[in-house]
Amino acid sequence: MRRQALHLIPVKLWCSTPPALDVSPTRLTFGGVPLLTPIEQSVVVSNNGSTPLLLTSASVASVDGATVDLVNPLSGNTVLAVGESREFTVRVTAQSAGDFESEFVVESDDPVLPQAKATLAAHSGPRIDPSAAGVLFCGAETKVVTLVNTGTTTAAIN
Repeated sequence: MRRQALHLIPVKLWCSTPPALDVSPTRLTFGGVPLLTPIEQSVVVSNNGSTPLLLTSASVASVDGATVDLVNPLSGNTVLAVGESREFTVRVTAQSAGDFESEFVVESDDPVLPQAKATLAAHSGPRIDPSAAGVLFCGAETKVVTLVNTGTTTAAIN
């Protein structure tokens, strides 16, 4: 039986984790948005992994009654280096009164979490908040209820 020669080949091994997509904050609360007045907030997309992250798209969902858009969208695929972040500015312009919900969505080559989202919430128009949830009238007594308009337009009470 013939023995084969053993050859040692030096090999360098290293451990790396894949890119890691992160979005912060995961909820943007715009609160009261005056009609036809753009309001902006920022969301930050980061690469918390140990290899570069490829961002393939970033978008906001349309919503009835408001215009929601990205002020600074991606212009093609964008690479985030390890530890790098990119800020996106989301703009909401209420076209009519109401409550609005939308979402910011970013897609990447992260093998574990290829898509991340941030929800967006806003309202426009009058919003009446009574000082009491309910009033019980027993007899001829007088009750006082304070109505506060916490909305963005004048409320008409008839």
